[in-house]
Amino acid sequence: MQIDLKPRTIVIVLLLVLNLSASGDSNSKTGINCISTASSTISLMSCYAELSELEDVKLQKKLNNLYQGYPKLSNKINQSYQHWLDYRESHCSLVYDAWGDGSAKQYAYPKCLYEMAKDWKNPMYINYK
Repeated sequence: MQIDLKPRTIVIVLLLVLNLSASGDSNSKTGINCISTASSTISLMSCYAELSELEDVKLQKKLNNLYQGYPKLSNKINQSYQHWLDYRESHCSLVYDAWGDGSAKQYAYPKCLYEMAKDWKNPMYINYK
C-alpha cells in the first residue's frame, strides 16, 4: 500500500520534527537574512516556510483592506483569492515534483509558496479605485 502525501504535508511534518529537535538552537535565523546565511537544506526549508507564513499574513492584511474597501465585492474577492490559493498549491506541488529526488526538493515547495505570496499583486487595487 502506497501513501500519497502532498508536498505541503511532508514539509509541515518535517518542520515540526525539526522545530522540536532544534528548539534549543540559539542560531535560529529569522527574516530574509536567513536565506543568505542558511547552512543546510533543512535550514533553507525552515527559512522559506517561515518567510512564506509571514507573506501570507501580509496577504491577509491586503485582503482585509479590500473587504473593508469593497464590502459589496467581498464574496467575489474571497472567491478569487481562494482560486489563487488553489493555483498556488497546484503550481508549487508541480515545482516540488519537478525537483526529482535531490535534497533541494525539500525546500523547493516552501520557497515556491514564499515567492508566489511575495509576488502576489492584487489587480483590484488598480481596477476598482
